[in-house]
Amino acid sequence: MQNAGEHELDFVPGTGLSPADNQFGVWKDVHGVQDPNLAGTSLDPDAHDNEGGHHTLAAIFNAVHARSETHDSSHKHLAEHGFDVPVKWTHLFKRPVVRQWLFRGHLYREQDKRIPSRFELFFDLMFVGIAHVVAESAAEDYSGLNILKFILTFFPAWSVWLDMRTYVNVHGTDDIIERLHLLASMILLTGYSANASALVIFQCGEPGEVAENLSQCREIAQSIVRRDSESRKSKHAVEYYLGHGYWFAENFLPLFRSAIAFYLILRLMRIATYLYYGYALPKFRPSMWTNAAVKVLTSVFYLPILKIWDPSLVIELMFVGMTAEIVHGFLVRGALWLQNKHRIRTNKEPLYIPALSQEHAIERVVLFVLVVVGEMIINSTYFAFNRNYGPSVRFGKSAMSIMCSFMLIWLYYDADSSRTYQHALRRNAWTSLLFNAVHFPLSAALILAGTSMSSLIQAGTSMSTLNEGTEDDNGLLWYSSGSCGVALLCITFIGVLHRNLDRRGSTLLPRTIRLGARVVVGLLIILLPLMRKAWPTQEFLAVLVCLLTILVLFETVSKIGAVGRHYDEENANLVRRAKVTTFAKSNPQEIPGIKQARHELREMEAIQYPSLPKDSSHSVEDEPLKRLRLRRTLSWHPYEGLTLGETGEEDVGMEGELGHLEVKEISAAQSWAFAA
Repeated sequence: MQNAGEHELDFVPGTGLSPADNQFGVWKDVHGVQDPNLAGTSLDPDAHDNEGGHHTLAAIFNAVHARSETHDSSHKHLAEHGFDVPVKWTHLFKRPVVRQWLFRGHLYREQDKRIPSRFELFFDLMFVGIAHVVAESAAEDYSGLNILKFILTFFPAWSVWLDMRTYVNVHGTDDIIERLHLLASMILLTGYSANASALVIFQCGEPGEVAENLSQCREIAQSIVRRDSESRKSKHAVEYYLGHGYWFAENFLPLFRSAIAFYLILRLMRIATYLYYGYALPKFRPSMWTNAAVKVLTSVFYLPILKIWDPSLVIELMFVGMTAEIVHGFLVRGALWLQNKHRIRTNKEPLYIPALSQEHAIERVVLFVLVVVGEMIINSTYFAFNRNYGPSVRFGKSAMSIMCSFMLIWLYYDADSSRTYQHALRRNAWTSLLFNAVHFPLSAALILAGTSMSSLIQAGTSMSTLNEGTEDDNGLLWYSSGSCGVALLCITFIGVLHRNLDRRGSTLLPRTIRLGARVVVGLLIILLPLMRKAWPTQEFLAVLVCLLTILVLFETVSKIGAVGRHYDEENANLVRRAKVTTFAKSNPQEIPGIKQARHELREMEAIQYPSLPKDSSHSVEDEPLKRLRLRRTLSWHPYEGLTLGETGEEDVGMEGELGHLEVKEISAAQSWAFAA
């Protein structure tokens, strides 16, 4: 366990967990101070291993969730549950809880493994359907402006999904209240997507020379004439004009305002949740209300959209609001860091900061990306008609589209490009924030890729063959190549965020070369439309699939020989003692112990730090306390509690359960039930 205060400023509620060396299970401050969560309760360091450990840990949970300082630690915050406990109203409607939190550099979490609930997966399916509707709207015209429209209209829905994931992760109890919360969010998201997807942009020329080749353009021209005849102000004649010949449909204002209204109601629900949980849980009040305050500030940018009429200003405000939400986590982190620093400096109790369950968060993100790619698979299907029976051209394009999605999800599952690694959500606050942020462009790119794949499969039969190189056809190619390339670049960035824990030199080629190959292939895919004047769809898809397949084969072969480093508890404890903590900075008597631990690590040649000269004039006491960096040539690492995925058990061909047998006697009836 770390010293008190260590890494306590490295966390943001709802964005990540502690580093792996900040372990669960040791419940006493290493300086001998009784855990401040309990008042008048003796705390055994090994409480979780003895008979009374469960009651002691339950007392911690009850004390932290108490409504007042004068609490009874034996009073249960939640009703007992078990197969022999009758169902009560308190089971159906549970009190507000924080399932894991950070305090004085310690992570308090549940012993049981968290897995996503069925209703969370149901919400994911609903969300992907909503994203598909928004993407289909953007694919009506393959232009850069429609991509911008998709990004600006998809991000609010993504933000709601991220908020819901955090809410269920930190506060989830799977009771009636939570399920109704999910249901209300799904209904409001449906209203948002219905209005956002109805926004249409047309290219009809400049205001003075509106083309009438499309029915929508004729409507715009008639609207301009009608408004002029009514002697309205000149601005009304162009109130739907975006510039460069692009126009919103005439009903864009009520649609935009309705969509933003649905979205603001969803944000208001989240703000109300923060306020209520802060009121009901006093120890978490500063953290909860800080989140609520930042959420209010980032929502302010959307309010003017309900009143303004200028379409360009609407887009600008949407972009500013999106940017504000992206930096939301960084703003909360900064605010909590300042509050915690002030409390420590004034000898007040540090903040209680809600934390994510890492296993649950990782599983939720992986399942969500899987569902998104599943949407891409659905768009790869087709109906066999007009002589497209059997192994037709359309079948070949459908097969290549499925191969494309298969290779992308393969690369995503192996985003770390290593055998053993530390996940970005576990590494530190910055990698955790960036990991969440990069999944927005990744999801958007995959959804756009799926939408464009559907058009590519249809093209060449009932649609144009793309051999003529028309502007709309070129837009479709840019949609397909750009979305796949951006998705690959996002996967590469995710790999950079993970910490590589492989032994240096154990693979055929270094990890940096594999990550570099992803960047090269990603850029090649993006630039594919420039490599030929006219691309037949089947040839375009064939080149795309070949590039992704070659990349997968290259990564798989170049990882042969990979050996992961193992966890060493003794050396991990030495590394923890060598770290400069917040407590040590304010207590000079801790410095000699830190320097001695660093001296031992240097003697082991375990840290990247210039060795002290053999000159006797230098000593351990003269060593400056710089940032601790471990050598990558070590055969061990200090990060305890890595998941199966982080230890390489989920890599291709590396399943470790094969051949491990156990024998169990079953009845004759059961034997036929088990028969394969």
